[in-house]
Amino acid sequence: MTKEERKGKNQKKRAVRKANLMAVLNFVKENTDDTGLLSAVKFLMPGSRIVRTTAKDIILGLFVDNSIINENELFANYKIGRVEMRKIIRRSIKNPDTAEKMWISFDPETGDYTLEGRGADVPEGWTGYTPITIEDMELE
Repeated sequence: MTKEERKGKNQKKRAVRKANLMAVLNFVKENTDDTGLLSAVKFLMPGSRIVRTTAKDIILGLFVDNSIINENELFANYKIGRVEMRKIIRRSIKNPDTAEKMWISFDPETGDYTLEGRGADVPEGWTGYTPITIEDMELE
């Protein structure tokens, strides 16, 4: 069997598998409201496993609901320490999308990370990292 024949055979197998998974997905959508089952079937679809959730996304997602998070909680649940959090905070401030900048401060005495504000504007009394801007261009 030549390389092209194997390639064609594999492409046909993938097309059949994708069609079968689409049938299962449509059946689940029409017959149940179980979001867990639906997400499990979607996970089986080709290309769905490429989406990666980073530690930064998870940690910054915690600040949506809570404005204060203790470092002990972060370490116990995610094994994230001060050094990693320092990097995550810097990256959240350096975010090129100014609407999604998150200004997070840290109190070393209590071990609390506090969400001070969101957006392009620096919060009042901010003493932490601030990106340098020269002629409307941010530098690292």
